[in-house]
Amino acid sequence: MSHQLLLDISIIFSLVAGTVFLGYVVTIILPFVRRTPDEHGDPAAFEWHFVVPCRDEEAVIGETVGYLRETFPEATVWVIDDDSEDATADIVRRAASDLGGVELIQRRRPNARTGKAHALNHAWSIIRETIPAERRATTVLAVVDADGRPSANLLEVAAGPELFGSDEIGAVQVEVRMSNRVVMEPLEGRGRFANLVARTFVRMQDLEFRGPISAIQMSRRYTGTVNVGGNGQLTRLSALDAIAEGEGPWRGSLLEDFELGLHFLLGGWKNAYTTAAWVDQEALYSLRRYIVQRARWSQGTMQCFRYIPKIWGSSRLGNLGAMELTYFLLQPWVQVLGTIFYPIPVIAMIVNAVTDGLPRPRRRLAAGGLRRDRRRRVRDLGLPLPAALRAGGRPPHRRRLGARLPRLRLPDLRGRLAGRHPARPPADRLGQDHPQRGDGRGRTARVAHELTEFRRRAPGAAAGTGPLGWGGRPGKPRSIVHGYDGRGFFMPADGVHAGRSTTTHRRIPHPQRQISAERLESPHPRERHSSGSSRSPAGLHPP
Repeated sequence: MSHQLLLDISIIFSLVAGTVFLGYVVTIILPFVRRTPDEHGDPAAFEWHFVVPCRDEEAVIGETVGYLRETFPEATVWVIDDDSEDATADIVRRAASDLGGVELIQRRRPNARTGKAHALNHAWSIIRETIPAERRATTVLAVVDADGRPSANLLEVAAGPELFGSDEIGAVQVEVRMSNRVVMEPLEGRGRFANLVARTFVRMQDLEFRGPISAIQMSRRYTGTVNVGGNGQLTRLSALDAIAEGEGPWRGSLLEDFELGLHFLLGGWKNAYTTAAWVDQEALYSLRRYIVQRARWSQGTMQCFRYIPKIWGSSRLGNLGAMELTYFLLQPWVQVLGTIFYPIPVIAMIVNAVTDGLPRPRRRLAAGGLRRDRRRRVRDLGLPLPAALRAGGRPPHRRRLGARLPRLRLPDLRGRLAGRHPARPPADRLGQDHPQRGDGRGRTARVAHELTEFRRRAPGAAAGTGPLGWGGRPGKPRSIVHGYDGRGFFMPADGVHAGRSTTTHRRIPHPQRQISAERLESPHPRERHSSGSSRSPAGLHPP
């Protein structure tokens, strides 16, 4: 694959991915800014159970259980100890004896520490045995992390008519916030700068959950694809029973919460999202742990990619919902490809900016490269190619290998296009002959015009005889004039053709007085003067 093809592919990929992303951002912003508060309902119409999976959470589990019992006394708290090696189980037992309404579910290896989904399935199988089948439609399980703090109005909001008050709702997800967003010194014993970085990092995570993630969930209300998260998810027990397979309703992917919500949608249930209630959780201070967490989420999303055929084949999801879910499942793969393609146009732009700013190396006479370059430049501008360049020749005083060649000076094309200078007759245009200035600084159309007039008036020029005769074969004239140095044209003293080396020259004076009258009638505006006198163009000879 060539570099240019790779650059083209990367630019097209970046353009398409960027356009789709910007359209997606606009789509999720509109529902977010137009959201309305949800109505509250009667929590007494439902039976509430909080499920808290934990492993080695002795630092926070006691406060979490105490908060849940104090804030929601009508609910039962189920703590799943996934074979903790610290005092988590002992703390829960003391809370159960002191507060009541707390149940401990312990798991032991080798059946323990196999993932959050397996722990939740184990708790579901135990809880459903304690609840009769006729009450499961009004029984709600709320999954809360060990450091989670649901808002006090959680049950009232969840019981609203648009949430569990509707029989078709299988799960409800509440907004997630960071509980340590107001902590001024998150890293005790560290410097001011370290604490500033930690506070900023925590607040950025809080903005992420309350901003983009919340906006995505609000837009999914219109596509019918609202999903649930790992913390603050509430599920109807009868809906869990309906989608349970094998071990239980939760599958074994790393993104078990999204997979659960997806199975609700494929099973004919609807999910709901609300910002009227929320759950607080502790944000991460460590960038390393944050990257590990997001990598697990991305890997879990990749594992759910296998559900795309079921999504498009389901009659319970519309086309818009299938497109939204497909876009979500494709994001990790697009990010992987973007890691490869996104930097390529940026690198190419930087390289071009750097190289354009560097001085171009001065090219020397070697292997005819400059002749080809000069030919190409003249051809691209649509000018007739000079005779010496067409024939591949070179003026004698430029034959020394390694000498610098003058840069090709072209006529004023912009002036001609703008109408300031009319086009010269074909006989006067550059390319009819190949004069070279004696100082070696280039050639112009004016020199060609002067040389044409000079030859026309020189002795023997019209007849093709004399020291300035054309020479050569019929129909292919050749010039023997060497060049022009500002005072007149010069030629070899012995009459040798200019294509061969010569060492002596004789100068022919400039025929200024002979062509003064004709120059008054010249078609070039710069050569006509109101005084009626004729002056030579600047740079052709001394005043």
